[in-house]
Amino acid sequence: MNVLFLQTADAARYAPMLRLTGQTVQAYASRHGHSYNSFLGIKRGFHPWHAAYNRIEMLTSLMVEGYTGWAVYLDADSYIHGQDFDLRAYLAGKEHLALIAAPDLADPPLWWRVNDGVFAINLGHPMAVRILLH
Repeated sequence: MNVLFLQTADAARYAPMLRLTGQTVQAYASRHGHSYNSFLGIKRGFHPWHAAYNRIEMLTSLMVEGYTGWAVYLDADSYIHGQDFDLRAYLAGKEHLALIAAPDLADPPLWWRVNDGVFAINLGHPMAVRILLH
């Protein structure tokens, strides 16, 4: 099972944070045989906050390149504390899912409101392709 971790940030405000949190994500990926990719800057747009959309560009590029594994996105302010967590074991048997994300705190909960700061997307699932293209 292929797992790729992604992080991104603008080159100014959040870059120092990404340099710190990225160390934990890189360490985890290396320890468990996963891949890691990060991007500093803005892929589309010009304001620093436009870097929030980099994840869409990064995931779409992976999809276009034919990557069909899991992509795990973490915001620049997210880090991995549990370095021993077995993500492959957690994902085993979940290939029928397109997206794994934490719900937002809406009351009542709404299926479409998720926390997009940390999520896993199965780029081998047809619904994941639809999510990225729409």
